[in-house]
Formats: sequence, C-alpha cells, structure tokens
Amino acid sequence: TPAATRQRSADREPAIVPSLAKWALSVLDADSQPQPFPTLEHMGNLFEITDAEPVSGGRDSTKLLNVIANVLYQLALGRDAALVLRQLANDKAPMQLLCQLSVDMQWLVCSVIEDMQQRCISSWPASVLRLLGRYDMLANTNEQSDCIAVVPSSCRAAAKPVDSGDGEDDALAGPKGIVELCDQVIEPHAGQSHAWNQSQRSREFSALAFSRDLRLDEAERLLHMSAPTHTTTSLDSADAADGADGPKSQYLGLLARRVLALPLSQSLLRYSAQQLNPQDALPIQHPAVAAHFGGSKAASAWTVDAADMSWPLFHSGVAAALSVERDQLRRAHPSWVLLNWPVEPADTAQDNPDAMKEFNTALAAHAGFLLGVGLLTHDPVLSNSNDDRRQQQQRNSSGPLCNMPPWQAFKYLSKRHGLTSIALLLGCACAHRGTMSSSVSKILSLHIPTLLPPGSSELMLLSYGTQAAAMLGLGLLFMRSQNRRMVEVMLHELESIKWDARDTSARLDGADPAESTSECYSLASGFALGLTVLGYGQSTRTLADLRLLDTLSEFISGQRAGPPGPHVNSQTGSSHDATLEMLGGLSISARSESVSDIGAIAAIGLVFLGTNYAPATQRLALPKSPAQLREADPFLMLWKSLMQSLIMLDAVQSTPAWVESTIPRACASSERGTQSPDLFRIRLHIIAASCMAIALKHAGTEDPRAHSTVLSYFDEIEQVASKPSLGYESSLTRSAAQSCLDVMCVATALVMAGSGDIPTMARLRALHGVSTSRSYGNHMASHMALGILFLGGGARFTLSHSLESIALLLIAFFPRFPQQYSDNREHLQAWRHLWALCVVPRCLVVRDVSTGRMCRDAEVSLVEHAPDGGERVTRVVSPVPFPDMANVRTVCVSAPGFMPLRLDVMSGSYTRRLVCKRRVLYMQPLDDTPKRGLVTLTEYMQWLATTKAGVDFMCEQLVQSDDPASSTPVDCASVIRAVEQLRICARAARALATARKSSDSHAGGCWAESTFLAWLDIRQRVLLLGRRDECRRVLVRYWTGSQLPDIASSDSAVFYAVISLLYSVLDLPAPTDAMTIAKQVPVTQLVDYVLE
Repeated sequence: TPAATRQRSADREPAIVPSLAKWALSVLDADSQPQPFPTLEHMGNLFEITDAEPVSGGRDSTKLLNVIANVLYQLALGRDAALVLRQLANDKAPMQLLCQLSVDMQWLVCSVIEDMQQRCISSWPASVLRLLGRYDMLANTNEQSDCIAVVPSSCRAAAKPVDSGDGEDDALAGPKGIVELCDQVIEPHAGQSHAWNQSQRSREFSALAFSRDLRLDEAERLLHMSAPTHTTTSLDSADAADGADGPKSQYLGLLARRVLALPLSQSLLRYSAQQLNPQDALPIQHPAVAAHFGGSKAASAWTVDAADMSWPLFHSGVAAALSVERDQLRRAHPSWVLLNWPVEPADTAQDNPDAMKEFNTALAAHAGFLLGVGLLTHDPVLSNSNDDRRQQQQRNSSGPLCNMPPWQAFKYLSKRHGLTSIALLLGCACAHRGTMSSSVSKILSLHIPTLLPPGSSELMLLSYGTQAAAMLGLGLLFMRSQNRRMVEVMLHELESIKWDARDTSARLDGADPAESTSECYSLASGFALGLTVLGYGQSTRTLADLRLLDTLSEFISGQRAGPPGPHVNSQTGSSHDATLEMLGGLSISARSESVSDIGAIAAIGLVFLGTNYAPATQRLALPKSPAQLREADPFLMLWKSLMQSLIMLDAVQSTPAWVESTIPRACASSERGTQSPDLFRIRLHIIAASCMAIALKHAGTEDPRAHSTVLSYFDEIEQVASKPSLGYESSLTRSAAQSCLDVMCVATALVMAGSGDIPTMARLRALHGVSTSRSYGNHMASHMALGILFLGGGARFTLSHSLESIALLLIAFFPRFPQQYSDNREHLQAWRHLWALCVVPRCLVVRDVSTGRMCRDAEVSLVEHAPDGGERVTRVVSPVPFPDMANVRTVCVSAPGFMPLRLDVMSGSYTRRLVCKRRVLYMQPLDDTPKRGLVTLTEYMQWLATTKAGVDFMCEQLVQSDDPASSTPVDCASVIRAVEQLRICARAARALATARKSSDSHAGGCWAESTFLAWLDIRQRVLLLGRRDECRRVLVRYWTGSQLPDIASSDSAVFYAVISLLYSVLDLPAPTDAMTIAKQVPVTQLVDYVLE
C-alpha cells in the first residue's frame, strides 16, 4: 500500500484507545447489547492475523486482559464465567497471575471463585479444583490415604487438641451404666496403672462413644496382661511355702491359662491405636503371671517353661505391631524392621542359660512382630474385577514387608527359627495378598516339599507348622486367582495326606513350638484351595476338568479303593511318601481316615461360598438316623453344618426358626431328658454352627435380629456349660457345651464388632474368672470376643462381611480352640490373627480437610432411588455406623462453618469404591479461603470504607464554601478512580446476582451485598451534592460551554473535580447530547430531571 494511503486524513476521527473501565460499564448495562472487548486475540481473529502475539514481557498483561474481558463478557451474556477460570486453571501459576490485578478486578475474580465453589462437581479437573480451593473434593476423589497432603501448607490450620471427654462433657454425663457389671471388681482402676500411648484419632472416637460410662476402662482392665491379679484367697504359712503341687501353685497355674491368652485380645483392643516413632524400636509388652494373695503387698509370680511361653510371646509381638497406626506403619522403611531385631548374645554367652533364655524370649516376640507388620501392610481392594483387583493390590501394597529386599528375607529364614519362619511366610503372603508376586511365591515354595525338585527336601527338614504356614500363604498370595498349578498342588496334598498311614502326633513333643501334625497341614491345604478358587464354584471354566466337587467329596467319603498316584510332575515335585521318608522314620500306627476330612470340607465350603449351589450342600449332608448321628463326630457335624450354611449364604436368616430348621429331626428336641446325651451334644454343635453362620454373614453390621438370636442361644448353651457334672455322660456334655460356648462367644461379638455392646460385654465378663473347668482355649475365645467388641479401642473399626472377609474370619476364628499353650494339632495359632485383614472403619466420619479433625454434627444426606422410581433421602448425623450404600446415588454433606459437599457415588464409580473403603468424607472450611494472595473480604471491606470516606471528604470540602469553585479537595483523582472502579463492581455484582437467581445460590452474597450498600451510599451522597444550586450551575456551565474556567486558572481543578465526580456516579449525557436535548427542553429542567 502506498505511504500516502496509509496516512490518516484530517477529517477522519482520531484513533481511540479501548478503555476497559468504560467497556465494562457498557457491557454490564442491562439495557445495552454486549460486545466483546477488542483484545489482541480478538482483533487477530477479526482480521485473520495468525501471528497476533504480544511482544516479550507483555504476555502476562495480555493474559490478564483476556481473563478480565472474558469474565465480564460471560457475565453480561448471562453465561457461566467459570468457564474462563477453568481455562485459566491450566496455567502453571494462576494465582500469581491474578494477584497483579487491581482491587476491583480481584474482587470480580474472587466473586466468581466463590460462586464456582458452591457449584463445582468432583468430576472437574484437579487443576480447577485446586484453583477454587476445593481440597475436600480432591481428598474425596484421591486414593492417597493421607488426605492432608493435598492441602498446601499455607492453607492448613493448626490442629487443636481433641476433647478427651473431660470438663463440660462430664457435667452432662448420666448414670454410669457399667456399674452393674463391676460388682466383683477388686483390682485397682486400670486407667492409672497401665496408660498407653493412644493416638489422637483413637482418643477422638473413644471420647465421643464412651464418654458417659466406664465400659472401655473396664475392658482395658479385664484384658490387661501385665498387672498382678488381686485375690481374696488367703494362704497360711504352710500353704505359702508349699511346692509345685500346693494350692498356691495350682492357682497360679489356672491364672496362667487366662493371662497367657490375653495377648490375642490385646491385638484386637489396641488395633491401630498407637503412634509410631520410626527412630526407636517398638516396645513389646509381655504377659506376666502374678497374684497378690489375701491383700499381701508382695506379688507371687509363676514361672512357665520356655516352650510353653513361645506362642504367648509370639502373640504379644503381633499385638505390639498391630497397635501401631496402620497409615504410619505402611510408610515405615524396611530398615525399621531390622531395628527391632533382638540383640544376639555374644559367643561367650552361649553357656549362659539366662542370656539365651532372654534372647529366645525376644526372638519369639520379634517373630510375632513380623507377622503383625505384614498384616497391617495390606490395603483393602477397591475393585470387583480380578484384573483390576490385582493391579490395585500391586499398586496399593506398601509397607516394610512389601519393600523388603530378598537378602533381608533370607537373613530371617537362615536363622532356622520355626516361629520366625512362620511369621515371615505368613506376613509376606498377607502383604502381597492376591497379587501372585513371583518373588514371594518362590520363598513360599521353598517350604513346601512337593514344589521342590526330588532330593532337595531332605536339606530343609521342615516342620509341619512351617509347611502349613507356607501352604496357607500360597492361598493368600493366589487368592481368587483360579491358578491351575496351585490348585493341582493343593489337591495333591489333600489326597496324599488322606492315604498316608503315618501318625505325626509324635512330632508334638514340645521341643519345637512351631511343630504341628498332618491334620493342620490338611486344613491348611483345604483353606488354601478354597481361597484360590474362593466363591467361584462351578463357574471356573479353566478348572472344570478337575471336577473339584467330586474330587473333594471323595476325600471325605473315602470311596477310592487305594491311594492314588501323585498329581505333580516328577520333574517338578516329589510324592508325599518320599517326603515323609526324608523327614525321618515316623512311627506308623492305625488312625482314622478323617485326617483330610476337615480340610476337604473347608475347601468345598470356600470354593462354593455364597454360590447357593445345592449339589455342594448335598455332598456335606448330615446323617439323618439317630444311630448314624450317635456314631458321628460332633465337631465334624458342626463343621459340615457351618459349610452348608456358608454355601447357601442367601438362605441364612437371623431367626430362631431358621436355626431350628438346620437341626436334624432326630436331635430336634431341646429337652435333655427326652433324648440321648449323644444326640443332645450333636444339637449343641449344630446350633453353634448356625449361629456362627449368622455372625459371619452379619459381621460388623450390628443387626438387632441377628444379635438377639445369637444371644438367646448363647444363654441356652451357657446354662448347660455351667451345670455341674455328676457322671461320665454329664462331663462329656459339659465339655461339649463349653466348646460350643467358645463359638458362641465369638459369634456374639462378631455381630456387634466395635460397638462395645453392654449386654454382650456382661456375658463375656462373667467368663473372665479363674476356674478349673476353663482351659487356655476357653479363655482365648472369650478374650478375643471381648477384643472384637472393643476393636481398636471401640467405635472406630469394625469387621467386613464380604466374601473374602468371611473366608478369612472363618480361618481366624476356627471353631476349635487350642487346649494348651503350644497346641497346633489342627489349627496353627498364627492364623488366629488373620482377622486383621478384614478390619474396616466402622463409622461414616466427616473430617476437616485442612486439619484432619472430626466435624461433629455434620448432616449427611443419602439420596437413593426408591422402588417407585422416585428418590428417597435419608439424613444421618456424623459420626454414624456406615450405612448401606447399595442403592445410594448421591451423598450430600452440610455442616456449620463448612462448604456444602455433593458427591455422585453411582454404582461402580471410583468415588463410590473409595468412600466405601475409607468411610471418610472431607469438608472445606469456609474461613479457609482459597484465594491465596488475592484480596480477602477484610481487605475489600477496607477498600470500600476508604472509597466511601474519600467521597464523603470530597463532598464535605465542596459544601464547606458557598462557592464550590473556591474549595480545594485533596487527591480527588484517586477518589474519582476508586468510584469508577466501585461502579463497575456494583454492576458486576448485579450481573452475578442475576446469574444465580435460577440456582438459589448464596455464594458471594457478602461481597455483593457490601458492594451494593457501599455504592448506594456513595450515589446518595453525590446526588445530595449535585442538587445544590452551586453544583447545578457548574453542570450548566459545563454543558453550555460558557464561562468555562481557564485550565491554567486556580479554580480549574475544583471545577473539573465536581464534573468528574458527578459523571463517575450518575448516568449524565455528554455536552453535545445535552445541548441537543436542550433544543426541546430548557437546560435547567434537564438538570433537574437527571439529578432527580
């Protein structure tokens, strides 16, 4: 283009630089047609310029201009201005960019942010939620266990101490409901003698749930294992000096049965309730058997053999590890495990029996510690799909045993300590449950002779206890994987044990506490097989040719004519007979063919768990004739009946009628005098099995019908167990009733897990005393039941009732408890701790996302689809026992001082699985503003007050003199600029209020209300000034252009200050437009019109 054509003509209008303020007033006017602001990007698109980019250094300014212009334009069109900020959220530092705006523009952005905060949804990108400060939605949709990590440190509030229940709460406390249970207490109060380092969250729940009575203190006193027991029994000098067979030693021996069973209950009571100090070794509390006789000050202690103390010490180590907060333990380094390794005695101390005894004691406790670390390492599964479950388990597996290097594992195994090997194998399997980890499977396979090459098992000389632990570990490792190779190995083990004629009871000589028998190994094989194919039943296509139901049924009925050949390949495994020959010449004796029965029954029950497959229950049918029932083993009847109920899980009902329907007709009569003692004992066992099935189905649900049904049969069996035995048959009946009572104790507590139910506690407390009729296993059952009732200190945790949890709870609470301290004949005592894999949070809790503290009195609304097609809303107050989420579609939470929260938890969604796993909802405090660096409400109020004060002062200066032209206002330019900014804010607030009418949202109401009030005050003040005669004359002079002051004159600044103030507040016409109107209307009337 020639240069001449590019020159601007003299008669053409001069170029006007776009004013953002004037454009904002025009675009926010309700009567105007909004036009986009001519930004660089807009002009480039208008003229099709592809390289319209700002020069270096102007990118931030251009971006700010685009943001403000787009926000105002969207508001003017009545659209959602949040779309603009959602685009801005993709910037690396959006807050630093917005902080460069002026106060009025920052207010505009803050108003939009507050409006978006109330309307945002959890599916928005994380960058947008972070810009809006909705860290509660980030935490509710983030798999990270530590929710506070998503909140920046600058936004975190200082955590306040949790109310312990003292002070005002105690003043409202009612009558102590536990007093009726303490009529026989003679020991001192436990709270002063054995206080422990309880974590903040555990104290939080305990203070909230049990602040009005002493049930938790009583439970801690009953389950305390190191305080001496006080008895009113007095001993004379002759009795006090007696030997091992005297009354004193006999009482201490009976007391030892109770005390040495307490560590298993301690692991339940103090589960995940203690702070972890990774710099120090974890202290392990050992049980101590001591008593004060007749009020004597000196405590009499009882010495136990080292072999008998191995398993109680093992359980103490598990209790110590399980007492650590599980979130903290999962972040611990594997080196911390080595820090807890006991100090080995020097070579010169090998001949010192006391040093070796102390080391063996610490080694047994450390073995339990290893198992506890593995139990707390595993994270629950969130998916139902096998592939997704396995990937999530591999991703969620974190902890010392998951990250343990192989050399450290082999260092433990090289010690050849039975309990340590059992703990490490089970711990690694629990930590990698369901992942099919190759490294862990190699370690487990080393301890199963069948999986070793021929001739290599003679180097291991493994105990049956270690083999049983490794076999069950394989089941945990390949849980629900349907791995064909593992299933074949487990079937072969069951088959080999059935046809093996060797009696392995000679192994239980007390020398090795980890030793067991083939019955235990058979049960481990059955459990492992059931876990591998858990709940699949006949739907296992890859295993259809193995005919699991037929094969397992043959192991029970023994229809085969002779022992079969091994299933394993000769190149990869050896027969079980050859293995036993390598383990030493064991004595061969005749024995029952039911060695593999319990394991095969367990395998059938777990493989068909919850499938309602009737043919499987027919294979476990009970005898019907009285003669067959009299010859049957009562425990085998219990085991079969329990498996039948678990297979037909949907048919299990929480009513006494259903329990009676499971009893054979020959045993249906409940009167002892009308039936033989054999049939009556069968009846007791089947009742216990039915109640256990009800408890496993309703574990942790606190179902009132299930609880009342189980409790009624508990009382019935307890009456039989408490009657004195007057003969051989009555002794057998009482012993059978006592075994069934152990099952009833666990069943009653499973339903009310974590609730601290007083009726259940009263019955369990009555079984706590020292008695010659109660064995170590009886005390173990009642103590574990009491620990279940106060799981994790009470009210915080409960037990899951999913299929996996039912299987693990069945293994942990196997309905036959040991008789002696080292009894592992049928069930390995280390398996008693597998309940830790089923622990889930009990309550739905609402927490502050910035501090992690509990938000009390938060209302949770659960919106679910009703059968008629509508919606049904259930409102509960947090914390509350976790509700049924089967039909819930939306969760809404509201609490004073917090932003309302709405989460969509549709079936199968990730958010639903995460909420069901953690059972925690996080909320954002209202005072925890997300506008980091932007103007706050307080600062904005100060700016409004400063603007109002400046306008008032300016008007007062103009009014003080009769002639406003003679007054001299101070810094009027800044006041005029602030008024123009406030006018834009007022129109923007009106636009925001108009956009929110349909949603009835009150977001940003404080900002908008304050802006409107300030603008109305300033407008009224300026109107009063403009209605004065002096100001009217100034306005007329400005419109007519007559008698205008000279710019160089002294009154020019005051004159134009009045005009600028009037034009900044009022919609006054321009001088040319005013004179055009004055041709029809006099100027004085026009002034009166615009000022009125």
